Amino acid sequence: MAKRSKLPRPKFPRPYDYEGVYDSTMIHRDNSTALEILEEWRSLVLTRPMQMGKTTLFSLAQLVYSKASTAPTGLEYDCPTKNTWYVLRVDFGAVHASFDEADPWNLTARKYDSQALDTIRDAILGLVHTHDEIEQKFDTSGNLDELGASRLLQRLGSAVQKVNNQAKLLVLVDEYDQPIREVLLGMLNHRHVAPYAQIEEKLKSAYPNYIGFFKACKWLTQALPASKVW
Repeated sequence: MAKRSKLPRPKFPRPYDYEGVYDSTMIHRDNSTALEILEEWRSLVLTRPMQMGKTTLFSLAQLVYSKASTAPTGLEYDCPTKNTWYVLRVDFGAVHASFDEADPWNLTARKYDSQALDTIRDAILGLVHTHDEIEQKFDTSGNLDELGASRLLQRLGSAVQKVNNQAKLLVLVDEYDQPIREVLLGMLNHRHVAPYAQIEEKLKSAYPNYIGFFKACKWLTQALPASKVW
């Protein structure tokens, strides 16, 4: 009996890094048609279960839309505005705060909020430094390390607006619930159960930067007519 040749192990791309995948031998799925559907929405929250490909889709979106990237060739959906957007990608997946189970929930929440602020600041300043025209218009007055998330995003929006009022800015928010998920579960486990209105007010107080960022996203879609937040 002839010896069967051993097939090479298939290679799979990492969800965070899709650059070059479409021109390689790695196994992947062309999800570009989903982008055509997303384009119908200015503001959209994807709430599908974990591990269902949202991060992978956002990696593709960043390649397709960002001015700083090159869209893969041969995609099923040929985006007419490819590589003409400023893309701000904020990934809350790395937001983790060390805490003791005996800590009060609001102390834990503030630790997560501080981590979320660091993530937002790094993403915004990373975008600013990538594009010279934005960097020239970005307001750097004061200590940027002391600014809250909403102020930072507003400064970014204002800088883009000064470059071109019709400029396209796409905000991609990955793992949007990570900073708040564990705290909500902790509140339930410790029976911090209260009417919804009370919980909402307590969370607003404990998460000034995390919640302020999403409020600023709403302002952004009004200030920049061509902006989108997914």
